[in-house]
Amino acid sequence: MQELKEVGPWVVWLLYLFYLLAFSIFAVTCHRLILTTDEQSLFSVPLTRRQLKFAAWFIVVYIIYNLAKIAISITLLKFGLEPAALNPGSTLPYATVIASTPAMYIMARLSLVFPATAVDTNIGLKWSWQCTRHNGWRMVVIIGLYPGLISALLWLVSREATTAIEQAIIGLFYYLGAAVEIFALSLTYKEIAGLYIEDTLTA
Repeated sequence: MQELKEVGPWVVWLLYLFYLLAFSIFAVTCHRLILTTDEQSLFSVPLTRRQLKFAAWFIVVYIIYNLAKIAISITLLKFGLEPAALNPGSTLPYATVIASTPAMYIMARLSLVFPATAVDTNIGLKWSWQCTRHNGWRMVVIIGLYPGLISALLWLVSREATTAIEQAIIGLFYYLGAAVEIFALSLTYKEIAGLYIEDTLTA
């Protein structure tokens, strides 16, 4: 089988695009299972403007997360935090590891844009940030801690020489874990957004 790197970097980008679009279809469907009763558009597998917009927001939030992590890492390194080997044969700055937490906090505060987009609510990142101002660390648990625990558990049960069936089962559990996370985010959006609208109306 020809290695991926031998067929050119464009194949890697095409695969990334395919996975992003497939995940967007999956995520939008999961969000709409919780947040809408519109049965006609519930399982819209073909790409729609809604799913493309979801994918675009995913890219934007991911870029913000990485930029925040880089900026925080550079700031910490200026205070004398030196690189240290965290894995055998690999050197990674402690600053990068430390910076992941506040960067994840920023991403979590912006994450309500995903369920909002799934139900065609025209809101932006500023709205999501304002809406989660009293629930930032709870959002981190949903967006960061929970997926991390699932990945760690799947890593513990995985082994190097996995069969195709084992890989399929692990992939299935990843998607089941992602579905639970998406459902949790949907319920969080439903509760927090409702409270935010009530506070805005009564202010």
